[in-house]
Amino acid sequence: MPCFRATVSDVSVSIMVAADCNVIEVLPHGADVVRQHLTQRHRITSINNIPIKDRCELRQLLNTMAPNAMVEVEYSLAFEHAKLVEIQNSVECNGALSQLAPQKSFEEGGSSGEEQEDTHPVDLSKSLGLGASLSLMYQHSAGHHTEDPSAVFQPSDSPRLLAFDAVEGMDATLRVKEAREVRLATIRQKLHRALTKVKQGCCVICVCVEVNPIAELELLAMQLNQPIHVVDLGVKLRLRPKPEEVATKLVDCMRQGAWFIVTHAHKSINTLRHLEQLVEEMRTHNLTNVHENARILLCTESHPHFPMGLAAGAVLTRVQSSFACSSILSVTLASLTSTACCRLVQRGYDEGPSVTDPTLFRSTTSGVQVASPHSDSKHSTTSMISIAPSPQRKKRVRLNAAVDIVDIEPREVLTGAMGQSTKAQSGRPIDVSGSVALRSTFGGIVNDKFLCVKNAGDPGRFAVGSSLGNLYFLDEHGASLLQVHAHDACIWDVSFRNKYDFATGSEDGSAAQWNFSASLMDTDSPLGGEGETSLEQRVSSLLGADVYCVAHVHERDDMESPVVAGGLANQLLLQTHTAPACGIPMPSNCQVISAFRERPMVLVGGGDGSVAFVDIQPSGGNIVRVVQDHSRKVPTLTIRDANQFFRGSFDSTIRAWDHREASCHATHTLKLKNYVTGLSVDGNHLAASVGENLYLWDVRKLNEVLGGYPQGWKGLSRGIVIQSDRRLVVTASPDGNVRFWNFV
Repeated sequence: MPCFRATVSDVSVSIMVAADCNVIEVLPHGADVVRQHLTQRHRITSINNIPIKDRCELRQLLNTMAPNAMVEVEYSLAFEHAKLVEIQNSVECNGALSQLAPQKSFEEGGSSGEEQEDTHPVDLSKSLGLGASLSLMYQHSAGHHTEDPSAVFQPSDSPRLLAFDAVEGMDATLRVKEAREVRLATIRQKLHRALTKVKQGCCVICVCVEVNPIAELELLAMQLNQPIHVVDLGVKLRLRPKPEEVATKLVDCMRQGAWFIVTHAHKSINTLRHLEQLVEEMRTHNLTNVHENARILLCTESHPHFPMGLAAGAVLTRVQSSFACSSILSVTLASLTSTACCRLVQRGYDEGPSVTDPTLFRSTTSGVQVASPHSDSKHSTTSMISIAPSPQRKKRVRLNAAVDIVDIEPREVLTGAMGQSTKAQSGRPIDVSGSVALRSTFGGIVNDKFLCVKNAGDPGRFAVGSSLGNLYFLDEHGASLLQVHAHDACIWDVSFRNKYDFATGSEDGSAAQWNFSASLMDTDSPLGGEGETSLEQRVSSLLGADVYCVAHVHERDDMESPVVAGGLANQLLLQTHTAPACGIPMPSNCQVISAFRERPMVLVGGGDGSVAFVDIQPSGGNIVRVVQDHSRKVPTLTIRDANQFFRGSFDSTIRAWDHREASCHATHTLKLKNYVTGLSVDGNHLAASVGENLYLWDVRKLNEVLGGYPQGWKGLSRGIVIQSDRRLVVTASPDGNVRFWNFV
């Protein structure tokens, strides 16, 4: 790679860089040597042969050097792939070359992205019992033709279009009357309006385009204290509820006054046919025993075989992704007016200690900051930080749904807005490499780069932290759930206690704990009232340097369970809701934290290649063991169970460790051909981001590579999550894409 030599001062004052070290701007007053080599097309990759993966590491490294010290700066083109490394013959296990497992096609493995339709006959008569004697037998006769659910819309389907045009939906006069007052309403208010106006026994149908409104519906139900039941038909067949189970839940919801919500309804047209007959049967019996608050809401893509009976009397809306109409865009753009985070020098060299000085370690609640005492002991227990009470209000952040929602005509349930079924455009992988397929991608606001991805408290739900301080919530198909602007700087890490409580670590030096909170709606208001759901910052602490990693101890649904956070300061922060924050001195800076589920202990990967075992208690913490067998920093750790964990390093190795009471030793060492920046394990599967490659292993057979995908993204990515039962891997990378991969 090309390189040049310059002083630390010349480099620091000459350029502004993005979170992934791409050069944003070469400043006019910059040093000539820097201006001769760097442009906006370049990315800084190393300083003095020390690899750099992000802006905060670059800033920290320069801040530790004298201003007039000469350094060698290596750089590369920012928007090109690194040198191709094939998956085959690129891994050694315990010194022996690993073989690539036989690659099954998706047809052979039964893991095609578009699930098969479940068409087995179902007897629902025993599930109903809505007062009158119901005896529906949902069976297909021998001569009955079952429509192919994977068929795309053809001109021969025009009779169905004409039939749908004749379907009587929501009263057109009422729709025109309310159009003006609804125009400025939020998505939650619009959904509330639809659920309020729909006739009893009829459905609300949301035709979704790259959006899944389930998170908004859950928050709306929270505001109204309304019970709901959600059925996701988008999961794989082995995880999908059977039609008779869906019918039983529908009946329970109708009796108890709950909302019955079906997401990805187009994935099982057969189940929708059963629901159609149930709804028609309820109408036949004059809605006997149906609670007045009960509602049915179907979230679907347009589909040429959507059952006509479900559209009768329905409120029909289209919900589509649109960042242009979301307040997250304006909030994010407003935060960009400050360019301080893009500069490598945030203070003069003569202004005292740098931003990474451990004496700047602070903790705050509601805005109060108190410096902590500094300890030189590497293995001392805890340094306490007193926190003064504050009368200031807790920070609240408004939630944003980057969507547009409009009323539609019944035919759009079949054909979509452009007259063509979205079903025809989905289901096929974007690309396939052996047993790994890229299924879908997601991109946020322009120039926003993705830095981390984590499970968001529910299976099939993910949260992605970005370089502009945004959190994007996505489902397993890459559809947008909601967004929030939580910080005015990079979000390096996020950890979830459950889907309503989580913590973030940011480049602004703060570790914050958040909670979704709701104020009650004024249900008499035509727009659904003034109540709103927001994100409340419960606790915030400042470490004085970038917060790289956060984790919930125990990962239990307990508001008192502590959060630990670490970053470029050589301190680990222990944070609770009820006790003062504690600082635990560490042997080096903290690159990654992973918590055991079975006991109050965390693993901390260090910038010096060490891994520390830290025992966590409500009143403090204690380092019980430090292992150092990596020659470079450890940016990723993942724990499988009480006995086994994996760690990856910039020395291009992955080590599998057996952690038992009697011993703690490495059982396997995987040697690769690039930096290991991300690991995730779930069940029997391990996923890794290595350079620009995705790798997969079966943890029971680490001497064989299960599969992989070369050059899956651009740049170094630490964001990776695997969900084994869904055969799903999600990666978030600084090239601005979240990618969803399936594997056999």
